[in-house]
Amino acid sequence: MSSPIPLLRKVDCIEFFVPDLEAGIAFYCAQLGQELKWRSKTAAGLGLPDSDAEIVLQTERHGLNVDLMVELGGNCVEA
Repeated sequence: MSSPIPLLRKVDCIEFFVPDLEAGIAFYCAQLGQELKWRSKTAAGLGLPDSDAEIVLQTERHGLNVDLMVELGGNCVEA
């Protein structure tokens, strides 16, 4: 019996709420050494040097969110 192709492929990004985007960017870049990749009015993407995944700092939704890449064509559901 063959195994199905895994639906979950990799981590795309990890989102963190920050109350102040400028302060969050300053901390993650200056103190933790992350590189700023992109930014908008309410969010910023920071690179992870050994991965194409990103840390996303955002000011709109409290809490932690993890986005996963999935296999196209699989039976995807939104939780």
